[in-house]
Amino acid sequence: MDAGSDEAIELLGDYFHYTNMSGLIGILQSKEIWLTDIRFLNDAMEFHYYIEILMDCFKDRSGDLDNRLREECESSLYSIENIQNDLRIYVASFSENGDSLPQWRGYGSEGGFNIGFHADELQSTMSDSVVHFKKVNYSLAEAKKAASLSISNLIRACQAGERESYFSDFISEVFRDACLFKDPSFASEQEWRLVKYSNITNSDELYLREGAEAPIPYIKVSLVDGGTGNFIASSVNTGPSMNFETNKQVFGLFKKRYTYYSFKLGCSKIPFRST
Repeated sequence: MDAGSDEAIELLGDYFHYTNMSGLIGILQSKEIWLTDIRFLNDAMEFHYYIEILMDCFKDRSGDLDNRLREECESSLYSIENIQNDLRIYVASFSENGDSLPQWRGYGSEGGFNIGFHADELQSTMSDSVVHFKKVNYSLAEAKKAASLSISNLIRACQAGERESYFSDFISEVFRDACLFKDPSFASEQEWRLVKYSNITNSDELYLREGAEAPIPYIKVSLVDGGTGNFIASSVNTGPSMNFETNKQVFGLFKKRYTYYSFKLGCSKIPFRST
């Protein structure tokens, strides 16, 4: 690996999407990124992390409510699980850290690639769609604060006899928070997410990819600048164990053939120790 080459630049970008070779090839050739149904991520309990905090918050408050009010609130809360069958949340993950050893290791013996994006290009490309770019929050205190606010709003709506009219806002608020709060033990990931809220009746094309135990549903989102038609990535970067010089040759040919790719090629600065 020759980090002194003209192409061996710093890892350009504000946010980085880590992937393996197969994923990289798919993204470059399609100029799309896949957003996975959040219920089928590697950590199957991730979405439920915040829901459990929300339920615990209600239990702490429910003793102060009369029976009617408590039952109305419980009806809304217990509907969350059923609504997941109709409302979908699709996500793709990025990291603020473009050279993270745990992330490289996650894609095969410290190998893999990441794709770097500048914040303004990524956000402007998504601005015309219903895809949001959000920072993941690892603070337990802030998760509890958000849950407490949602429960307070629900109680007020039920007290005012407005539970049915408020219910959709409540569900949207809960699902938004559930996909952006994670356990503090994951804080080193420094994660941001592309998020799209969907339902079974919308026009999104739904695709399936291979999973360990079952097919995994996902949707596709374009990574093309609507004005220029260019692929918006700033860099493609090789992991510690990858052969940088070979990749430089391959991507050099690729970029000459397809001029709508302007990304630079970078490489990890982490020393690779073969075993």
